[in-house]
Amino acid sequence: MNSEYSFNPEMNVFDFHFPGNPVVPGVAIIDLCLTKYASNNEPTVWVRVENVKFREFVLPNEKIEIEGSSSFRVIGKNKKVKCSLEICKHKEPVRRSVVIDTKLARYKKVKALRNENYWFLPGFILVFRNVAQCNLNIEELREKHLFLKDPHIGSLVALVEAAGNLALVIQNLNDAHSICGGYVFAQFDSIVIQGNPQDWAGNVSVVTEVNRMGKIMKWNSTVSKDDSILLSISGAISLNGNFK
Repeated sequence: MNSEYSFNPEMNVFDFHFPGNPVVPGVAIIDLCLTKYASNNEPTVWVRVENVKFREFVLPNEKIEIEGSSSFRVIGKNKKVKCSLEICKHKEPVRRSVVIDTKLARYKKVKALRNENYWFLPGFILVFRNVAQCNLNIEELREKHLFLKDPHIGSLVALVEAAGNLALVIQNLNDAHSICGGYVFAQFDSIVIQGNPQDWAGNVSVVTEVNRMGKIMKWNSTVSKDDSILLSISGAISLNGNFK
């Protein structure tokens, strides 16, 4: 059964994503599809989102139609496909896809490379070659970025964005002249998620590895809490557009 939805243009996130040119964060679209999937399926420890492709931006107050129950298409105005993805149960265990050599890595001082209100990293991160790592506290993120309390703009959005922020840092360290604030998510091969992101809490470690730099940036990431993996991202592609 198809369902309709629109993102309230008064949501706080639109002040920062992006200033003067608001669009719905791509991960919020994923979260919306996850909500529909959960309503039609039994709870599971792990869920896998795969073959995610963002084709067009979803705008505030734009009425979208969500087709499917496991293979989803998000349809916008003029019947254009905005996003497509598939969701299924994932068999344990989830392997740690990205690690950093902590013996050789060094701390780097970093600044926000895009709107600071939509920047989720601390002032220092650990870097070795094309891999970067940082520690974050989910409650502190929610207090600092109040828009994370908006519908479908929560911990999943924050941590995927943080993983992407680390990719931007690596890109900037290799090319200080690159316009890192202009990148947007284009696709994900897979995102494996443990439990309900709304229940995530405490300290987490985010590690991102960039496999290709430039206008088309490819990266993978792992988000873990202690020895448990909360989030594993594979085959992410970020494109450098004109957004800040």
